[in-house]
Amino acid sequence: FFFFFFFKQKTAYEIMPSLVGSEMCIRDRPKATPIRLGDFTTSRIVGIRELPESTQAVTLSENKEVCVWELINMRQMSKFVLRTQPTCLQIDMRGGVAFIGCMDGTIHVLDLSDRTNIRLVDIIKLYNNPITNIRRSPEGNMLVAYSSSEKGIYLISTSPIDKFPVIAYLPLVAKACSVDWYQPESATLKIVALLQNSLLVCLTPPAESVRGLRMELERVPATYSVVDNHMKHLLCASTGEIL
Repeated sequence: FFFFFFFKQKTAYEIMPSLVGSEMCIRDRPKATPIRLGDFTTSRIVGIRELPESTQAVTLSENKEVCVWELINMRQMSKFVLRTQPTCLQIDMRGGVAFIGCMDGTIHVLDLSDRTNIRLVDIIKLYNNPITNIRRSPEGNMLVAYSSSEKGIYLISTSPIDKFPVIAYLPLVAKACSVDWYQPESATLKIVALLQNSLLVCLTPPAESVRGLRMELERVPATYSVVDNHMKHLLCASTGEIL
């Protein structure tokens, strides 16, 4: 004769001493209501700028969203979706205008004066290649935009009264790695560019009297210097230091 005994297998919840931490949390977790975390972006951030004289900031993400945020309560105030892939973000000194460089070589100009309603006010076509970066002058009245795939940089006015005109086109002997503004104490404002052929170029922006002319009419003097072949980055926004 053979006797078979069947024993009921106990679950982890029935074997109290053998409960692991995660199982105990599941067992003891009370029924909770969902908590709204608020609006947020799940895409990589391309750029973020704090808006002057406020507790707000504007962000630019890879999913083409431009958002204005209230930083105190982390709430999204407004959102604008671009039609093209963005590459960089810059704002004017007052924080009322955003300049967004894009993959198609354009700069999208957005009005941020009403933080609850972002508006597209202009599209400036500069290149057939992506815009690498947009840098604002120390006084805030000009922007320099460049593409690492092009042998030249553009100067753009930040004045909304003049509808953000292109001031000048500055041709270069090679493609730029990095471009920025440089103004020593009691000296003339300069644009310094590190080129891909290991040249460092210093350009003088157009004088105030000739601003507003088309870029083909403006010839800008340049001074070139040879730098280290391994030099990859440029930083001169405030001190003129080159790294």
